[in-house]
Amino acid sequence: MKYLAIVLSLFALCGCTSTTQNESAEKSFQDYCLFHSQDKAVTERAFNCLKHSADSGNVEAQLILAAYYQTGRGYCPRDINKSIEYWEKAVAQGELRAIPSLAELYLKGKAGIAEKTKGLNLLETYKNKFSTVEYTLGKIYFYGEFGMESNIAKGLQLIKNAADRDNLYALHLLGEINFKEKNYSEAFSCYKKAADKGFPLSLRKLAMCYNKGWGCEKSPVDEKEIEARYKKSLPCEITIAPKDNQLAYFTLSA
Repeated sequence: MKYLAIVLSLFALCGCTSTTQNESAEKSFQDYCLFHSQDKAVTERAFNCLKHSADSGNVEAQLILAAYYQTGRGYCPRDINKSIEYWEKAVAQGELRAIPSLAELYLKGKAGIAEKTKGLNLLETYKNKFSTVEYTLGKIYFYGEFGMESNIAKGLQLIKNAADRDNLYALHLLGEINFKEKNYSEAFSCYKKAADKGFPLSLRKLAMCYNKGWGCEKSPVDEKEIEARYKKSLPCEITIAPKDNQLAYFTLSA
């Protein structure tokens, strides 16, 4: 049932089911999707609904379709040019969640320095408007990603800024940076803040800190239970975070 969550949402999102349908009929159709998720006709219909909605200007559909094309998941093959097209359409409508992925595709592009500059400029323009953009830019500078010259001080400050805005990606990364430097107390604090807000990766690291007494009083926890909670909290395939969430889209396989 890898693509189940996204398939179920597409029919409602794209308007391929009537809003006048009674609840039992809608439930029956969703159950059909649940138990026939390998049915290519259902998958094709879902994809066609999604594409129609995206092409009609539905920004949520544009985000999902862009992510599908970027990863080659679902019914459509991997197509970076189409992915860029739909990320750009979402950005053109003021959708900040599309910016990190679009910028990274620009930075990965084969058009040379012009594309890299375009990607960096996009991130610089919106870094104060969306913390995930600031986190993404900070990570690029800190690690010197995409062939860019590393600027650790600038990158770390951007990551800290995003973490101060409770960005979960940034909080976790700041924990990782501190952990590597053996600043266990700071690392624990970052992991805990992110884990308390449901960030899966930080949940794992927090358990390790408790078991080892790193940055906190040693308090053994059941690692099997933590691992089960970790796996349960992972999304299946492509998930689009709500607009009021500091997370952008992410792709993780359960």
